[in-house]
Amino acid sequence: MKFRTLGLLLWFCASLLATPFQAAADTTKDRLVTLSATLNVKNTGDVPLNSYIQRLTIPADDHAQQRLLRIAYPYPDSYAIRPHKNGVDSYMQFKWDIPPHSQLIRKIDFHLRVTPFDHKQKPITRSAKASSNFLAPSEYVESDSTEIQTIAQQIRAAHTTPLQQLLAAFQYPQNSLRYKQMENRGALFALHSGTGDCTEYAAIFVALSRALGIPARMTSEFNFAESGAFTLPNHHAAEAYLDGAWIPVDPNLALQPSLGYGFGYGAATKVILKRGDSWTWSNSIPGTSRAYRDQHVTVDIFWSISNTGLPN
Repeated sequence: MKFRTLGLLLWFCASLLATPFQAAADTTKDRLVTLSATLNVKNTGDVPLNSYIQRLTIPADDHAQQRLLRIAYPYPDSYAIRPHKNGVDSYMQFKWDIPPHSQLIRKIDFHLRVTPFDHKQKPITRSAKASSNFLAPSEYVESDSTEIQTIAQQIRAAHTTPLQQLLAAFQYPQNSLRYKQMENRGALFALHSGTGDCTEYAAIFVALSRALGIPARMTSEFNFAESGAFTLPNHHAAEAYLDGAWIPVDPNLALQPSLGYGFGYGAATKVILKRGDSWTWSNSIPGTSRAYRDQHVTVDIFWSISNTGLPN
């Protein structure tokens, strides 16, 4: 299908045994990286695309492990920054005119500071009160299912503090799943099949946390330990709301300790794009039919990450 619709996303997790991308960089220190998104919109038909609207999610700026320093968009047309409905992520919105038989290419650079983090050693930055959205069931996170609720009750009976309960939820997918790379299937599928990849590991943790009454959310990330080029985020992890702050949790990469990720700590080899149910990109084309879009409009978005050095 040439025209990608909202929500049509396929995620692939990073291999745990991949060769590190630019491994010479010291991932125990802060590093500066650039996440680049190259947008290529082609109009092969005879109809002009007037007021074509493109939306692109901006990397997270309030995560424990990264800060967005600057957006570079060296083009004369302007853009607006708007909030996602989940209340934590934002996106850029562009409006372009694309003539018949032409293409428009735009490259956006997001300059970021990526920071190793360990909640046991570094004070946690307090966050605003967690939204009730992150306690409710959602796609892939079936926290209201009988299976999830039963496991949550067992955890609650064995552990009294939120930290102890979160640690038990973190360990549950590691102890119960066999790693298998697959399309997104979610927490309930993983419990039934006993298999899953990074998506299912994160989904089970988030579902159990929510069933325990602790806000949690999945994160969509670029794990650049294996590569610097992507078509979509290639990894899923999570965040949990503990003692008034969101802490990073990666139940999948924790299976290989040398990668430097686990409960409340992480190295500097990932860029977090979004949280919860927000999308990666979407678009709309007023005044054109679905048939015309399917036949004549192609949208490609490619992502890349480059090291720009260590901060002074």
